[in-house]
Order: sequence, then C-alpha cells, then structure tokens
Amino acid sequence: NSAFWEIGSDSGSVGDSCASSCAGDEAAGEANAKLMAAAPEMLEALRQALTSIEFDETAHGTTYGVGNAVRAAIAKAEGK
Repeated sequence: NSAFWEIGSDSGSVGDSCASSCAGDEAAGEANAKLMAAAPEMLEALRQALTSIEFDETAHGTTYGVGNAVRAAIAKAEGK
C-alpha cells in the first residue's frame, strides 16, 4: 500500500515522493511527501537563521535554546 505524490518546490519538481510509511493514512502520507519536498528550502532557511543566531550569541557571550534546537535540526538533516 504505497502512495506516491508529485510535489513541486521552488527549486524545481522533486518528482514522485514516496510516502508509504503511514500505514493507510493517506492524509499523513501526503503531508510527509510535502514535507520531503520542502526539506531543502527549510534546511537552507535554518542555516541562514543560525548565522544570525550565532552572531547574537557571540555578541552576548551565551548560547540560546533556539540556537541549540536549530543546530540539532541541521545536524539531524545532515545525518550527523
């Protein structure tokens, strides 16, 4: 019971994104396909946000919880 959706993104069509791990929940499968299509843009946005966060952290001599969360999300997306 695999479902496929063709999801486009600003950087071009991602193609058929398989979202078969939702065990018959078609809405969740489609939501996952959309999330996969948006992932490259979201990762780039996180990297840009982290630049600003780290500038602020350096200026104040401390780290912020949101900075730690962004770093963790980037690391997870990069498979680290």
